[in-house]
Formats: sequence, structure tokens, C-alpha cells
Amino acid sequence: MGQKNAVMTYRLVTRGTVEERMMQRAKEKMVMEHLVVSKLKKGGARESRLEQSTLDDILRWAAGG
Repeated sequence: MGQKNAVMTYRLVTRGTVEERMMQRAKEKMVMEHLVVSKLKKGGARESRLEQSTLDDILRWAAGG
């Protein structure tokens, strides 16, 4: 907020730590939420497939970039 130019944020996580497991779990939950919400928006009657590019965008956002 308040920025006129694009700002890059980085989340630095140490491998093999509780923090890494927490980040992985958060990513998994975010993907699950996206799947559920997209299915609800489509009425739930049809099979909903998450495209690879959409999944990549979700994971990229969750990773901070």
C-alpha cells in the first residue's frame, strides 16, 4: 500500500525446519481452498480441474513471489 512501483517480497525459509513444514502446509491448504471455492462457484455439479498454470500462480503467490 502506498507504493507506486512494484515491490518484490521474499520469504526466506530454512530447509528442514518446523517453519518449512508450516509453509508447506499453508501452501497445501491454499490449494485446497482454491479447489473448494472454485467448485462451489461452478455449482458443484460439474467436475472442476485446476489448471497447472493456476496451480503455479497459487504456489508462487504463497511462496512470496
